[in-house]
Amino acid sequence: MEAEQGQIETMPAEDRSAALDLIEEQAATSDEVLELVSDILDELRTKFAHVTGGQFEKTTTGWPNAWHIKAKAAERESFLKSVRFFSGISYQSWGKLLTPLVNGLRVVGPFKPSWAEEASRLVLVDTEGLGHKANATADLPEQVLTLLHDADVVLLVDSAKNGMTNFAAGKALEGVVNTGHTRKLAVVFTHMDAVKGDNLKGQAKLDHVFGGLRNVVENQLAKNVSAEAARYLLDHLGQSTFYVGRIDELDPKPAKPELLKLLAHLSSAQPTLFQPVAFPEYSHDNLVLAIQEAARDFRQRWQGTLGLAAHADFKPKAWQTIKALSRRYAEGWDDGFVLQPTSNLVAALSSAVSRFLETPIGWSGSPTPEQKRETIDRIKTAVTKQLPKLSTRRLREQPQPVWHEAYALRGAGSTFDRRMRIEGIYERWVPIPDARGDRLVYEFLNEVKEVVIGAVVAVEQEVRAVDAAGGVAS
Repeated sequence: MEAEQGQIETMPAEDRSAALDLIEEQAATSDEVLELVSDILDELRTKFAHVTGGQFEKTTTGWPNAWHIKAKAAERESFLKSVRFFSGISYQSWGKLLTPLVNGLRVVGPFKPSWAEEASRLVLVDTEGLGHKANATADLPEQVLTLLHDADVVLLVDSAKNGMTNFAAGKALEGVVNTGHTRKLAVVFTHMDAVKGDNLKGQAKLDHVFGGLRNVVENQLAKNVSAEAARYLLDHLGQSTFYVGRIDELDPKPAKPELLKLLAHLSSAQPTLFQPVAFPEYSHDNLVLAIQEAARDFRQRWQGTLGLAAHADFKPKAWQTIKALSRRYAEGWDDGFVLQPTSNLVAALSSAVSRFLETPIGWSGSPTPEQKRETIDRIKTAVTKQLPKLSTRRLREQPQPVWHEAYALRGAGSTFDRRMRIEGIYERWVPIPDARGDRLVYEFLNEVKEVVIGAVVAVEQEVRAVDAAGGVAS
């Protein structure tokens, strides 16, 4: 390339991007790269030989797809040793571990910690830590949102040393509240032994750590959702927050009382029952404004990410990152990439609709504040169960041919053209409603309104049914 076009580092930015794009394309189809990929795969295959016991389930090409093992209780050590090939992170085992290739691990057995007074039957689902990926979006992925609906308890674990200073933790709290699952939430602060100070003893230490959580709720969540939702969350977390330290020790004596309280909380959790006694009344005009706000937030965020307009919080991503996004959406696969438009749209809609649902124009009957909160949360849950499907349909499925076109662009000017194609997808499928309006806006508004109004009507019907027959809705 440089023999024909000159030194790459001296090229203008757009020409340099085009040159690198062309180099990548030519290299990817070369015999040398194919040979290199083959060598890497052969090297990876040798790692599977280190796994002892168990049985591999392989694809038709012979590549291991899954691994299964059963062990007796007396074989605990050998079992854990085998599993470490798939989950270990010790630097002493680098070069032997299969951890980077694993996207899920399921373990079933009669496990019981030594400090527990009795065995509990629990299913624990541990997701990837929030903010573990560099430059990762703070919005919760659709997969995590689905788990919020399925779980009986949503457990947010943070170090007391951080004190909820991670922005992603605040977004997680918002995600739980916006999906209507406040009553499911519990918080565990670890590393309490690392919180030190002359005045931080006993209850004062707990109050200090909880103060960080209170700060996030009263500032970030009260502003982005509602003051009433923030107050309800703090009241709930006052009874659902646990503080532990030294839990890395074999016998965590100082933490045992709190661990037992936590275990009892998890074991006693039951699916929440809904007792409808009143339903809220909403203005459809306000709903349109909420949808407009969500679309504008999403579009402005992505105009900043694409480098098409200045944004205080979202800076332009490198052309290679934008190209990688277009490939993933063109080919229909999702590996938790750093850019997640579908999750961003779900978050924007959930947040705006949540604020709308927090402020009805009236209520039937005379519900208590607790009954109002219960009903609003019920509607939020019904709405947010549908939003991931709507987002996937609008940003992945329907515009997939255009994603193909965006990814296929090559040569001079392709970097800018690709950004404009992606912006065109958002303009077509997430239009910002305004006074002019058109059929595209009408379709978008109607699709979101059907989800929200349908949830409100469903709750209204539940209330009327209970009024007519008496009882409790599950």
